[in-house]
Amino acid sequence: SKQDSAQKPAPSKPATALKPHVADKQPAEKPAEKPAQAATPKCDPAKLRIVVDVGHTRESDGAMSARDVPEYSFNLNLARRVVEKLKSEGFEKTRLLITEGKAKSADEIRELMSGNICRCGAYPNIVAAIQQAMEQP
Repeated sequence: SKQDSAQKPAPSKPATALKPHVADKQPAEKPAEKPAQAATPKCDPAKLRIVVDVGHTRESDGAMSARDVPEYSFNLNLARRVVEKLKSEGFEKTRLLITEGKAKSADEIRELMSGNICRCGAYPNIVAAIQQAMEQP
């Protein structure tokens, strides 16, 4: 009858465990703390020697910036500021390296290197690297 079906409870779903509410969750246990490590000794600025190389020279001044400033001038200004800051932080042995002259050709580089570097298979690569560093094609 209609009355019997209206009073019967709906078939229940199988019992499942309810998910705990976020507020009901217990905090996860923290992993065991690592034993304290010995403090890393700081460097002693007075013992270090730092050389800041400007790169380029007045005669081989590198690329020109969009503001029409040669790369050498920009690098020199920046290098002076870096040296000043390092010295103010206790690195008193900091020096500025400014080289002079024009970039060298491959033949000039080979002549300068003669007697100082063996003529092994890497020799052409060494010359190429020096040329690249000096921005000489």
